[in-house]
Amino acid sequence: MNETKTSGHVSATELPVNPGTQQSLNPPPTSTPPHESDLAAFQRLTGMDILNIRDSDLRSWLRPLLCCFPSRSPSTSTKSHTLPSAKTPPPDLAATNYGVYSRIVTAERAASVSYHWYKHVINILFLIQIVLPAITTALAAYSVTTKSPTAIAISIISTINIIAGGLLAYLKGQGLPQRKLLYKNQLERVRIDMEIRERQFREKDVRASVGAPATEGDKGLEDPATEAWKLEQQFLAAEKDEQDNSPDVYSRNATSVAAQKAAIPMVNHIKDAQI
Repeated sequence: MNETKTSGHVSATELPVNPGTQQSLNPPPTSTPPHESDLAAFQRLTGMDILNIRDSDLRSWLRPLLCCFPSRSPSTSTKSHTLPSAKTPPPDLAATNYGVYSRIVTAERAASVSYHWYKHVINILFLIQIVLPAITTALAAYSVTTKSPTAIAISIISTINIIAGGLLAYLKGQGLPQRKLLYKNQLERVRIDMEIRERQFREKDVRASVGAPATEGDKGLEDPATEAWKLEQQFLAAEKDEQDNSPDVYSRNATSVAAQKAAIPMVNHIKDAQI
């Protein structure tokens, strides 16, 4: 009995330890169980196995927002791995942890809706800026020729025109709608990269199941944990770019900070020389 305990203890301590786990900037170690395929591990780490956001119905399009209401349409996605505990949030969580894929899709669709909404509003404001001055000019000429009192109508139209001009200047000053379009395109690239990785892992598992040799694309794939970590960093970088490009935010890039740090010794040297 004592020998059995000792051997079990030694096998536990001899497990390989990844030194990169102690650094927050490094990707996490591979956490794929022995019985789990790379495809299932990648889907689990990105949240693509929990949410069926690739359905065609409207409730699936709004699933992150309508997660409290059950869907009436049957599921059509193929799920190779499911975490039942992840669908019901624990009491200490504020919301359900759907994963980075759901966050990317939700942010991309929100940016797309914002872009189209601001685009139509700005086009309407431009149209108002064109039409109302023409109407004001016509009313002024009509009042002169017919001696009709049109001062109130001209004042109302002029006020509406001034409000439209102010709103137009504010929205264009915020970089809209192009800022939302660029953010949406950046999120779309991250989502496409994630879906390409999923297909690559799927093809890799299929070739491994039939005994086919690995391709060059399979050799370029890293472990699922590293690939998921890279894609999450791309999503966080896209969010940071959106925040840094807000007109009311002043951000400093790494080049300017490094240049300032390099200039500090030179400034101190000049001060010492003047003394």
